[in-house]
Amino acid sequence: DGDTLHVGAIEIGANSRVGTRTLVDPGSRVGEGAEVLPGSHVTGTVPNDELWGGSPMYHRGAAAQAWPEVTPDAVPGLPTWGRAKSHLAYSGGAAIIGLLPFLAIIPGALLILPQVIGIELYELVFPVLALWVPVFVIVTAAVWLLLVVGCVRLAAGMITPGYFPQNGPVGWATWFTETLMQRTLVSTYPIYASCVTPLFLRLLGARVGRSVEISTAETIPHLTSLKDGSFLADHSLIASHRAGFGWVHLGTSVIGERTFVGNSAIVGPDRDLPEDALVAVLSSAPHKAPVGSSWLGRRAQPIARAHTDADEAATFRPPRRLQAARAFVEAFRMVPAMVSAWIDLMIVYALTNIYMAHGMGLQGLLYTALWSGVVLLGASTLACLVPVIVKWALMGRFRTGERPLFSSFVWRNELADVFAESLAVPSLVRLSVGSPLFNAWVRLMGARVQRGVWCETWWLPEFDLVTLEEGVSVNRGTVLQTHLFHDRIMRLEPVTMRRGSTLGPNSFVLPGATIEERSTVGPGSLVMRQETVPANGNWGGNPIRHLEAGDQAVSAQVIPGPPVAGHDLPILSTAPTTTSQAVSAAAPEEATR
Repeated sequence: DGDTLHVGAIEIGANSRVGTRTLVDPGSRVGEGAEVLPGSHVTGTVPNDELWGGSPMYHRGAAAQAWPEVTPDAVPGLPTWGRAKSHLAYSGGAAIIGLLPFLAIIPGALLILPQVIGIELYELVFPVLALWVPVFVIVTAAVWLLLVVGCVRLAAGMITPGYFPQNGPVGWATWFTETLMQRTLVSTYPIYASCVTPLFLRLLGARVGRSVEISTAETIPHLTSLKDGSFLADHSLIASHRAGFGWVHLGTSVIGERTFVGNSAIVGPDRDLPEDALVAVLSSAPHKAPVGSSWLGRRAQPIARAHTDADEAATFRPPRRLQAARAFVEAFRMVPAMVSAWIDLMIVYALTNIYMAHGMGLQGLLYTALWSGVVLLGASTLACLVPVIVKWALMGRFRTGERPLFSSFVWRNELADVFAESLAVPSLVRLSVGSPLFNAWVRLMGARVQRGVWCETWWLPEFDLVTLEEGVSVNRGTVLQTHLFHDRIMRLEPVTMRRGSTLGPNSFVLPGATIEERSTVGPGSLVMRQETVPANGNWGGNPIRHLEAGDQAVSAQVIPGPPVAGHDLPILSTAPTTTSQAVSAAAPEEATR
């Protein structure tokens, strides 16, 4: 926070539950038997056996009310595993997941092996391998995805809606499926946010309608149904499991026609969204949502929303020529993987030359080891510079404006992003966040970053629209969101953090927003679109509010009504959902895109 690093012990009590995507502050304590809902910001102490959630947190009643009253061990006949069997099952699953990439390599290797097996000189082997890289990369990626599809389909037979022991076959199959799905987000990043993504989700078992857009969403596929024209933004979480008190809860989720689920939004199990609904950035779906409604915050609040009149031919109903043009541009998304393979070949070739030049014994190995760091650093630097060149060649300098989804601008922007995520991030960027080296790279990409900036995130979507002044602190898991989609229109606006300001972990700043000098926005917070955070203040929450000095962002308020109003509580009651007063007009409806 500013120039101060806060470090503190965290205590999670026995038999407690902390929901997914929750941030727990240093020095915090979650009491025994307590429950924290997903997407919350925990600071201070959560009392024993109480249910809290949100950012800032609110007391929601007693813990574990939405769970079976007994532990799985107390229910006879449930399929549970002992410690030894559980250890073997999860170790075996981890081994399978680790083995799949090696299995994916085999078909491509068998294609290339006959081309080089008869060549005796290593100098002649590398040019042949380089020529076959495109074929090898495409075949390997296809086989890897088919292996994932096969494994997820097999595991799907074990996963059905309901409550099951965590330590059993259903809990294992859920972990196995979600781990594989998360692996694809890294290993095959180019297929996400593309015209191929809906097809991939269908192969995995999801029900996907026409004209559906899916970014880097996480889901259990066969429990998910996406209706025509729906949109899942980056890092959205759909139909994911809930785990707690020895149980795993699984349920289906249906996303209605032309419904928008924003960045890092959560639609939990047994939650459906009707047509033309909207769940905002960093928000959670309510218990029940009317048709055409919009929701903001982890304790979902209804908000106003204005629709944009846009050309349907460039948004929801593109002609075939635009679909073909998009597919053509997105075909180049495989190029970064090929470049990565070529760089790997260059590394092996350079180290082989060093080894051969100093003899093929111990001396050669010693020199190779001594030079390996220099070679790898050079290769990693090249991997970081290629996205810089591609960004400026494809996009030039980003400027404020609007573009429809089916436009060359959006496709080229996504292509440039694939180069950065596939080449720069795995090489040096992920290792260098929070360092001057990372600041140098984002400056090359076009961001305005002054001296003394601590930036622990590479999620700066359109670099030229980001300004970080001297002494700014940007914590991990944050997004400086310079664009938003709504009605399939991409709107770009700058994001500015003034001198000495701080953005806490797991927070979002939406387009057009400014955090003024020496102000702190706490963890798990949402700065709304075109909002200006005044100087010298302490702000936090989702959406943000002003916090008094020393305020721990924990409110003593008790939400009236039954606990079913909580974010991820399943439908166990017919009691109506309670919501507080709608967000006022001071928070523009565009802030939710």
